[in-house]
Amino acid sequence: MLLLALFATESLAVINSVSVNSNKKNLIIGSPNTITVTWNVSVTDSNTPIKSFIYALSNAGSYTVGTTTVGSQNTQIGDSVVKTTNPQTNTFTLTETISVPATVLFQAQQLGISSIQYRRNFTDSDKGAATGILNLALAGSSSSGGSSTVFGTTSAATLDVNRNSMRFSDQSLIKVTQTGETVSAEAEINYTGTGLFEGVWEIARPESTRGTPVFSTLKRVSQFLSSRNTITYKIKNLPTDALGFYIVRFRILSPAVSISQPAIRYVVQTESLKNKTVKPGSLNPLTPAEFSLLNKETEFTWDAVTGAKAYQLEFYADKVPVVMSLQLKQGMRSKDGPVTGILVPASKTKINLKQATRNYLKKGKVYQWHVIAIGDQGVIAVSKPRKIRAE
Repeated sequence: MLLLALFATESLAVINSVSVNSNKKNLIIGSPNTITVTWNVSVTDSNTPIKSFIYALSNAGSYTVGTTTVGSQNTQIGDSVVKTTNPQTNTFTLTETISVPATVLFQAQQLGISSIQYRRNFTDSDKGAATGILNLALAGSSSSGGSSTVFGTTSAATLDVNRNSMRFSDQSLIKVTQTGETVSAEAEINYTGTGLFEGVWEIARPESTRGTPVFSTLKRVSQFLSSRNTITYKIKNLPTDALGFYIVRFRILSPAVSISQPAIRYVVQTESLKNKTVKPGSLNPLTPAEFSLLNKETEFTWDAVTGAKAYQLEFYADKVPVVMSLQLKQGMRSKDGPVTGILVPASKTKINLKQATRNYLKKGKVYQWHVIAIGDQGVIAVSKPRKIRAE
């Protein structure tokens, strides 16, 4: 407000030149790119009365990739001085700190461009204008003058997600809780390459999980990924306001993936039910038989369980954990959790695994599998494990 007040007096001025310096000239994809930028704007005034103000002002900055504007910096910078002589030339030094958005770098990478420009248009009180340009090179490109690994050219591998593994914050895969308790979850994403990642946390509440689950959005995630192979996204305070069966999932929006999109489940009960220890019943698996070969034709079938809201088919590299209570908290840790699995609606008691699910199982390796029935009270029935060899 003070800046605008100073500029309110009418004056006539000319912008002679705009120069720029910064503490950083190279940008690194996947790292914080915070830069201190100093603009030097020379203004000559020959018409404004003595004791009036002359100034330089820029309302916003912009990022350009080639000839395309791909981002903005919506901060105003400017300064003014009182005129004491006629004519009067003044150089205004204007400093700002910017954080180059990851999306800007991503678009430069996709276009195969090795540098971006940060621009500001400056004006004076007579509506004269001049543009200042700061050139920023992506580290490792030919324009950066460096010898570091190339991050900003088309030789960088495209982002590819090869695993999405979900669990609750206490590492359990199925959880029983009560109204008002805190429930949190996390999704571990394994990936290769570099690019923009987008995902969304979604929840299906008891009103819909009694039939066909209807998911609503809880939280969206957008982040530029590079250099690391694994990243974990967390969500806190999942809803526990209504009794019943909830399904939560982290769905990957970008890049396009062929892997299965997992979901985990929790049940909200009254306190008396939650604290009650009840051993789950038995679930009878039908096919395939022990030591069968697993391929695209293999059909998994089992007997229906009364009260089931969903079934979970799971595969383990080692021993299947023994389920001793409805809460499934013991033995269901990520380190010895299932290699892969799939959620099956209660209306179905058979399924063939899609290629995306079978990809987690190494050819020739023997796995153990079982089926879990999930009801309003949590895990209500479990099948005995069987062995199967991936083909």
